[in-house]
Amino acid sequence: MQMFAGLPPRLHKQATKRIHEIDRAIAMRQYEDAMERPLLLAKIKKGLRQADAGQTLSHDKVKQKRFPKSAMRAFAKSSSTAID
Repeated sequence: MQMFAGLPPRLHKQATKRIHEIDRAIAMRQYEDAMERPLLLAKIKKGLRQADAGQTLSHDKVKQKRFPKSAMRAFAKSSSTAID
Protein backbone atom coordinates (compact mmCIF):
# COMPACT_ATOMS: atom_id res chain seq x y z
CA MET A 1 0.00 0.00 0.00
CA GLN A 2 1.42 3.36 -1.00
CA MET A 3 1.45 6.11 1.60
CA PHE A 4 0.23 8.73 -0.85
CA ALA A 5 -2.02 6.65 -3.06
CA GLY A 6 -4.12 8.79 -5.36
CA LEU A 7 -1.79 11.79 -5.41
CA PRO A 8 -0.47 13.03 -8.72
CA PRO A 9 3.16 11.89 -9.29
CA ARG A 10 4.59 15.39 -8.76
CA LEU A 11 2.85 15.81 -5.39
CA HIS A 12 3.75 12.25 -4.39
CA LYS A 13 7.41 13.01 -5.06
CA GLN A 14 7.26 16.27 -3.07
CA ALA A 15 5.51 14.63 -0.12
CA THR A 16 8.00 11.76 -0.07
CA LYS A 17 10.89 14.24 -0.20
CA ARG A 18 9.46 16.22 2.75
CA ILE A 19 9.01 13.07 4.83
CA HIS A 20 12.65 12.12 4.21
CA GLU A 21 13.76 15.65 5.19
CA ILE A 22 11.76 15.40 8.42
CA ASP A 23 13.25 11.98 9.15
CA ARG A 24 16.77 13.39 8.64
CA ALA A 25 16.03 16.37 10.88
CA ILE A 26 14.78 14.07 13.64
CA ALA A 27 17.86 11.87 13.31
CA MET A 28 20.16 14.92 13.48
CA ARG A 29 18.40 16.21 16.60
CA GLN A 30 18.74 12.82 18.26
CA TYR A 31 22.45 12.84 17.37
CA GLU A 32 22.88 16.36 18.77
CA ASP A 33 21.09 15.37 21.96
CA ALA A 34 23.34 12.34 22.29
CA MET A 35 26.42 14.57 21.87
CA GLU A 36 25.21 17.15 24.41
CA ARG A 37 24.36 14.67 27.17
CA PRO A 38 27.96 13.66 28.05
CA LEU A 39 28.97 17.34 28.17
CA LEU A 40 26.07 18.15 30.49
CA LEU A 41 26.90 15.22 32.76
CA ALA A 42 30.55 16.28 32.88
CA LYS A 43 29.54 19.81 33.91
CA ILE A 44 27.25 18.44 36.62
CA LYS A 45 30.01 16.20 37.96
CA LYS A 46 32.45 19.12 37.96
CA GLY A 47 29.97 21.23 39.93
CA LEU A 48 29.44 18.45 42.46
CA ARG A 49 33.22 18.10 42.93
CA GLN A 50 33.52 21.85 43.43
CA ALA A 51 30.70 21.82 45.97
CA ASP A 52 32.32 18.92 47.85
CA ALA A 53 35.57 20.92 47.93
CA GLY A 54 33.74 23.92 49.37
CA GLN A 55 34.13 25.97 46.21
CA THR A 56 30.65 27.47 46.25
CA LEU A 57 29.10 30.90 45.79
CA SER A 58 26.24 32.46 47.70
CA HIS A 59 23.01 33.17 45.87
CA ASP A 60 23.77 36.90 45.95
CA LYS A 61 27.25 36.37 44.43
CA VAL A 62 25.76 34.33 41.62
CA LYS A 63 23.19 37.04 40.92
CA GLN A 64 25.95 39.66 40.86
CA LYS A 65 28.04 37.62 38.42
CA ARG A 66 25.10 36.61 36.25
CA PHE A 67 23.22 39.90 36.32
CA PRO A 68 25.49 42.91 36.78
CA LYS A 69 23.84 46.00 38.26
CA SER A 70 24.05 47.87 34.96
CA ALA A 71 22.05 45.12 33.26
CA MET A 72 19.51 45.08 36.09
CA ARG A 73 19.06 48.87 35.84
CA ALA A 74 18.51 48.63 32.09
CA PHE A 75 15.99 45.84 32.62
CA ALA A 76 14.16 47.84 35.30
CA LYS A 77 13.92 50.85 32.97
CA SER A 78 12.66 48.81 30.03
CA SER A 79 10.06 46.93 32.07
CA SER A 80 8.65 49.81 34.12
CA THR A 81 5.20 51.02 33.16
CA ALA A 82 3.19 53.98 34.31
CA ILE A 83 0.00 53.20 36.14
CA ASP A 84 -2.79 55.75 35.82
